[in-house]
Amino acid sequence: MEDVFFADPEMLLAVAEQLFSQIPVRALHVFQPEATLTRLAALPQLAQLHTLTMCGISDAAAAQFLKHAQVAQLTKLGITDGQIGEQTLAAIAERCRRLTTLDLDGNPLGNTASLAALPLRTLVELNVSNCGLTDITALMASKLVDSVTKLVLSNNPLGSGVHFRGPSVDIFYAMESELNRPTFDLPVAREIHLRKNFITTISNLDAALRIDLEANSVGDEALREVPLLCAPLTAPSRRSWSCMRSSSASKSMTAFTAKHSLRTIWRWGAQ
Repeated sequence: MEDVFFADPEMLLAVAEQLFSQIPVRALHVFQPEATLTRLAALPQLAQLHTLTMCGISDAAAAQFLKHAQVAQLTKLGITDGQIGEQTLAAIAERCRRLTTLDLDGNPLGNTASLAALPLRTLVELNVSNCGLTDITALMASKLVDSVTKLVLSNNPLGSGVHFRGPSVDIFYAMESELNRPTFDLPVAREIHLRKNFITTISNLDAALRIDLEANSVGDEALREVPLLCAPLTAPSRRSWSCMRSSSASKSMTAFTAKHSLRTIWRWGAQ
């Protein structure tokens, strides 16, 4: 499978027929394509894709694209660092029922009611970091999270007393989310990433093999309550691997390509 990145959406339109006839493109990443979305939606080659990611587009434009493009076969969809909301979520619910991965990082979703209502019963990865979420009660109570194995909620001002639920969640992120006194119902989670919050105590994380509590206020006594296998992943003086970007992440082309960790990148139109 080839991953193809276009810095210039106009170039994609110009070479799409030739490109797709020569390369088995299954994953397409397009940087800031809003001005070309109507024409992109008409490309029959989109039907060959399993993965599509775009950044920097508005709610109305994204919704119209999803309604008219051949996207029903997609298993991975990313629409990041834009302004999507209710209209796009409605279009995803109608047109993208086969998704296993949904990445909405960096959009002002604000609440999770419409997100929680998405009929995506095969979803295994959900990223709604940097989305301005303050209340995730609806999401945590929804069937959407029942099948999710990787849940990313970082960089949202979630605050105190949040209850996190995910019966299938294996990897969990809620870093830089202003958390204080959170509770957890993540019975099979092996990785818990809670860096840079205001957490003082932790419990109900017995299954976790890796816990990142760097830059919190968890004392020695609280850590004694954690099973031996749940030793913190990092100490404050060490840095560890993290796939998250900061809340002020760059929306540049470099950030977009780095985010998707592309193995094979054909930079058509890049300078």
